Amino acid sequence: MSCAFVDSPAGRVAWYPPPVRLATVPLVAIAGGPGSDYRYLCVGGGFDRVGAVRRLVFYDQRGSGRSSPAAEGETIDRFVADLDAVRGALGAAAIDVIGHSFGAYLAMAYAAKHPERLRSLILVSSMAPVPGETLQLLDAVFPDRIEEWRRTRAALPARFPASVISLFHTFEFVDGSAHARYAREVQEHVYNIELNNILRADMEKLDFSAALRGFRKPALVVHGRFDAVLAPSIGWKLYKMMPAARMAVLERSGHMPFIEEPDAFAAAVLGFLNDVDAGRVA
Repeated sequence: MSCAFVDSPAGRVAWYPPPVRLATVPLVAIAGGPGSDYRYLCVGGGFDRVGAVRRLVFYDQRGSGRSSPAAEGETIDRFVADLDAVRGALGAAAIDVIGHSFGAYLAMAYAAKHPERLRSLILVSSMAPVPGETLQLLDAVFPDRIEEWRRTRAALPARFPASVISLFHTFEFVDGSAHARYAREVQEHVYNIELNNILRADMEKLDFSAALRGFRKPALVVHGRFDAVLAPSIGWKLYKMMPAARMAVLERSGHMPFIEEPDAFAAAVLGFLNDVDAGRVA
């Protein structure tokens, strides 16, 4: 996929338009992490199905992939500015946004600051709007692996290939074959744990609950029934919080529903966006 660059207020952001620009409102995908290569979203085919009929745009967040290096003291607000720079480069007055995991949290931050620049909001396997209220089930579901993971995380260098945290990736899947495919395809992707730690410190100061309660535009919450990384109860609370929200629970998925159930994921996302197009979402 070809790459373009846009200058944001704090650096250069690499963004990846589709080969064919479809005549729809751009759907901008926000990867998780923070500090992850966006390409993991392309594994499994869920986003491929969406991108076949929608103008789907990916981008590397600062400190990841081909974007500018992250600086000490990075903030969520700077990441919001980067996303808005991508919107501006697309020439769109408003965009649809789909965020996964931390990407969903960043989507919330964008909705809080620029609600007028969003047509709709899709939160997939999301964090809570208050990070301290984010419920993980790893201790309960993986008691035999969690201590090894904590030791591994504590010893991580600032940057490392995905293969180094293969243990954590086992937490994200219900289907072993889906995990095996994911592990093969992302093993050379580089993670930035230093950026992850910097942003987590900034996130502890923030609360987007009030902004979401006041967000009256169409929203979709997607969560895997067996997500141990970010509990499904988070998605349910988000669904109840936003006045014009829908929820889709994917019954055979963990933290990566677009990989484990690509058809159901695409059906939920495209059905929602088609209704947004037609004005059928309250």
